[in-house]
Amino acid sequence: MTDVEDDAVDNAIERLVERYPTLARDHIDVIVREELAKLDSSHVRDFIPVLVERAASDRLHEEAEPVRLSSTGEGPVLIGGSSGPDPIEVQRRSEGHSEPTLGNSGGA
Repeated sequence: MTDVEDDAVDNAIERLVERYPTLARDHIDVIVREELAKLDSSHVRDFIPVLVERAASDRLHEEAEPVRLSSTGEGPVLIGGSSGPDPIEVQRRSEGHSEPTLGNSGGA
């Protein structure tokens, strides 16, 4: 794994820790590392962090409801069955990324 890929995976872990605050950080790290190991033999590495974060989020969602910080700053809000934009996409856009992640058209 490259340093850039390693940093991207670490950032994904941070976002998932914020998104799933009821789950232990160590548990989230284990899930992410398991998903990363599944893609270890991939030759094209550009999308590995995105794919790992998405797969880990899907698994974590089975264990706990995700939350996000409200736009008013009044604390966490359950995402649940929200039909709004994907929180990962919102985070990426706030970091200056204009293109949606693989498999997402940018939210509703």
